[in-house]
Amino acid sequence: TDADTYFVKAFAQGNENLNDATSGPVSFTIAKKEGNWITGVKDGYVFTGKVYRGSAYQVTEIITSLGKAHTENAAFNYVYTKDGVTVANILDAGEYTVTITLADSNNYKQVGSVTVTVVIQQVANVDEIPEYAPVYGTLLNSLVLPTHSLNKGTWSWQGATETTTVGNAGEQTHVLFFKSTDPNYADRTVKVTMNVAKAPVTINGGENSYSIGYDGNAFELPSVTASNGATVNTVITKGGEIVSTIQGVGTYTVTHTVAESENYLAVTRTVMVTVTKVSVTITDPTIDNWTYGQAASTPNFTVSKDFTDDVTVIVEYSQNGQSWTQTVPTNAGNYKVRVRVDGTDNYNGYTTNGVDFIIFKQEVTVPTYTTVYTYTGREITVDIPASTLYDIEGHKQ
Repeated sequence: TDADTYFVKAFAQGNENLNDATSGPVSFTIAKKEGNWITGVKDGYVFTGKVYRGSAYQVTEIITSLGKAHTENAAFNYVYTKDGVTVANILDAGEYTVTITLADSNNYKQVGSVTVTVVIQQVANVDEIPEYAPVYGTLLNSLVLPTHSLNKGTWSWQGATETTTVGNAGEQTHVLFFKSTDPNYADRTVKVTMNVAKAPVTINGGENSYSIGYDGNAFELPSVTASNGATVNTVITKGGEIVSTIQGVGTYTVTHTVAESENYLAVTRTVMVTVTKVSVTITDPTIDNWTYGQAASTPNFTVSKDFTDDVTVIVEYSQNGQSWTQTVPTNAGNYKVRVRVDGTDNYNGYTTNGVDFIIFKQEVTVPTYTTVYTYTGREITVDIPASTLYDIEGHKQ
């Protein structure tokens, strides 16, 4: 009953009168019936949804409805072409033309063929995109790029050069681009929105504190500059009051400020300046003794000072531990002399040691007059010079 070529012959069995007889073989054919055709798919169908996986796809994985009109054993035959070239299988990403035919079965001839399109998609990039929060002035190419663990391409900032920055402070959008180096992996473009923060500013120049001795002159602060080139405003206060210069003993607070701007934060820098009192030094005085009645000696000493102010130098005297006075002594006796300068707002006072000196008693010579007069019965006047150093008196021998 199956289609095929057959041979037939006749056989006559003999009997007692006849011998057996066999005819020559005669051939005949049962031809295959036309009518086994492909089912479940038609010309022009397009199949998508499969992604490159690194191993070839079987057609039946893609066209699950593929079948045939009769269930007799008849193999499907496939011819694959990609970009006009016949290939061995469906492997790489891309578009394939697949021609499907059926081999003849036992009793049926294959009728026609079916041509369909199969699309294998590239592997999509799913790299995690970092969160970016740069500050103004940051170079775009300095930001960390996404990591591609499969090493199938590289990320870059689209259009960025060596000098491209993230832009002004505020919300900015830049484009990340993944360029695949494997045709089975897709390129990817991502718009990245980032909040660019205002950049900090530093105030450069000089020190943060100064301690200087008073010299009578205004202290000149070293010049300062802002790292962003902005104007630095400076205010000087002393005891909570704004002053124009640093001059005179005290503690001064110098406040440098740079105002906030479109792309930069405000900044304040405080500098403390302490101006300390300076000292006067005076050598212990030297003085010559003198004798009562003579002009007083002038004490000799040297005053040194580290400032320009005029100072009042006071010479004082004391006798026998009594209080000091500026009055120059005149009476004979033992004395001390010292020199002092009283402290002021800008310098410390100084007092020398007391140095001894003597005002000697004056030696007095009293004149003696011996004169003989003749008694006359009247009062006699003797002419003797008067003096504060002695008294005049007469007596009778």
